[in-house]
Amino acid sequence: METAFLFENLPVIRVDDRFVVFDLDSQRFMETTEDPRLSKDISQALHHEGFLPAKLPDAPAKGRYSSVTFLMTMDCNLRCVYCYMKGGEARDTLSFTKAQIVLDYVIEQLPDSRLHIGFHSGEPTMKFGLMRDIIEYAKHRGAQISGSIVTNGTAPFERYLYLLENGFRFTISLDGDKEIQDKQRPGIGGVSLHEVVERNVRELAKRTRITLRPTVSKLGVERSKELIDYFCSLGVSNVYLGDLQEGCG
Repeated sequence: METAFLFENLPVIRVDDRFVVFDLDSQRFMETTEDPRLSKDISQALHHEGFLPAKLPDAPAKGRYSSVTFLMTMDCNLRCVYCYMKGGEARDTLSFTKAQIVLDYVIEQLPDSRLHIGFHSGEPTMKFGLMRDIIEYAKHRGAQISGSIVTNGTAPFERYLYLLENGFRFTISLDGDKEIQDKQRPGIGGVSLHEVVERNVRELAKRTRITLRPTVSKLGVERSKELIDYFCSLGVSNVYLGDLQEGCG
């Protein structure tokens, strides 16, 4: 059975007996035990909550699209204690052939040559070769590229430099200092990757404006001022706080 699919242009990931529907524009998600493709109630709920517009166009028209977001892989090199996708347990990966089909379709609908590419998933930089192939193919098709990526910040810095050179913006998941990061976002086998993430954040912040997205647990709330001071010390001025919902982790 499919572990990932699109429902009315919204990415959906199946995790055990649950379906997680993503709205990447607003960074929201909805969980359900029903397959949205088979349930009118879920479709109505998505419309009601603003995940879907009141009415979708019957067919694409020139100028309809200006961006595309790729869910690169379910794989991940972290084992976050609150991960609702059970990161790393599934290894499903986007194929370049499918990416080409999507790019060809979207580029034909661009109002001009500008195309924004987003990379999201488990940890997209684990498939850096595929990311690079997607970017270079879009450029070969004549698109002027900009982009954004949500990443855990653990990749070799050269990969982030390549993305920066191609007009990408960065959202990096960093929950806090070493104590909090290692407790909430350990690597495989419990290894600490905090030093790697911190170094990459500092280096990127010297070159561009980045966004940090910490998931705030009770531990983070109790040390909120200290954490904000820590994030500022990294050279970051934009922090988007995400709270840990009841029942997660």
